[in-house]
Amino acid sequence: MEIAAYIFKVVVPVIITIGLAFFLMRFIEGKIRGLSKKKDFSEANVTILKLIIRWIIIIVTTLVVATIFGIELTVLWTTISVLLGMIVFGLFAGWSIISSFLATIIIMVWRPYKVGDNIELLPDGIKGKVVEMSMMFSELKDENEHIIRIPNSMMLQKIIKKI
Repeated sequence: MEIAAYIFKVVVPVIITIGLAFFLMRFIEGKIRGLSKKKDFSEANVTILKLIIRWIIIIVTTLVVATIFGIELTVLWTTISVLLGMIVFGLFAGWSIISSFLATIIIMVWRPYKVGDNIELLPDGIKGKVVEMSMMFSELKDENEHIIRIPNSMMLQKIIKKI
């Protein structure tokens, strides 16, 4: 008897919720398609609008299904927030490393400067002799013998003047 109660308390509401979400998604997409023909929306705008509506329905349906299974929304919200924070932090950290690495490859291929060149970065006015190039940084030695370490991604974005 317990299996039958579980089926009627959990499985059937989940199936109904997913079915309603699927129906609602198709219904709204049909209405958007009809309105787009009447109002002459661009295909790109219609696609973006349908995608946004689809994701809203998927997220709301997921939250409702999680509630039916007995998962508290505060726990779910906390978990999702932590995961999204970790993903954003990871992408940001990875982005800076990847951009410097790719900038190094571009600098090595096109060689706007090389070790031993005297260069000036415009419009910043940073001048110096290139003394080393690594996978992340280019090092310049200024007239006071100070080492200036500049990320290669920044070097790629500046105007380089050989002096």
